[in-house]
Amino acid sequence: RQQRGSLLLLPGLGLCLAGIGRVMQGDGGGSLTHSWQSVIDNPTAYLLALAAAFIWACYSLVTRLLGRGERVIPLFLAATALMLWGKYLLGEEPPLPFHPGGLLQVLLLGVFTATAYSCWNHGVQGGNLTLLASASYFTPILSMVLASLWLGVTPGAGFFGGVAMVSLGSLLCWWGSRS
Repeated sequence: RQQRGSLLLLPGLGLCLAGIGRVMQGDGGGSLTHSWQSVIDNPTAYLLALAAAFIWACYSLVTRLLGRGERVIPLFLAATALMLWGKYLLGEEPPLPFHPGGLLQVLLLGVFTATAYSCWNHGVQGGNLTLLASASYFTPILSMVLASLWLGVTPGAGFFGGVAMVSLGSLLCWWGSRS
């Protein structure tokens, strides 16, 4: 929408990205050298994550411009599920054992995913994009919280330090993009 922003966006974005990195490193610390070595050891994963960030931004812009209020999320989720099941069936994976608890977990996480996509789509098509963009910085943190609860792991001080960095950076971005 060619919305103008101030120079506060740059430190805000930097603080958010550093906070996400801090959350992902955990309490083990991990230096910049250690992080760079991780990228060198597994470049495909990091390139795919970078591509996903750009694809998601493009998806959001196209949804806003061309969506016209239509809901395409069910089609997107069904196509994704079909592709993944097709990959599994055509691959050489061992058969999946049936377990009622596992089925319940898959269904529950499927509902969470569908709800999140629907809320995002609704927000992109008719909501405040500045607020939505600022709130989106919390996505990796919410993911870590959900994973911690699901797996019964208690996050340490590094997690909470990263959350504080993301919160402050998000507020700077919001402030820097206000009219």
